Amino acid sequence: MRPPIPRALLAHSALLQSETTDAWQRPVVAEHHELHRIRIEADHSRQADEQDTVHRAHWLLVYDCRHSRPRSLHFRPGQVVLWQEHRLTVTRVTPVWADRQLHHYEVELTGG
Repeated sequence: MRPPIPRALLAHSALLQSETTDAWQRPVVAEHHELHRIRIEADHSRQADEQDTVHRAHWLLVYDCRHSRPRSLHFRPGQVVLWQEHRLTVTRVTPVWADRQLHHYEVELTGG
């Protein structure tokens, strides 16, 4: 069995929001959760083409199934993560298993 991610590496907190739209198609927060003991890492990459250079900011949120809070949280593409001054959108959720048991989630985010 794989040990949980050490708490010292899970040093971040953020806010997870699910949004819908109202009658005027404005975004409205449907639900929110305060995330604790998570890890968020940035991966800034550049893609050069013939016209210009495009900067892309990709982020990775790591949610440990043992230490992160709240427990039993489900991530979905389209949800919004507010972390520091960044507004990030969930693009992909990858569960990571260890010995037939869910170990942690790797949540890919875009924005910034």
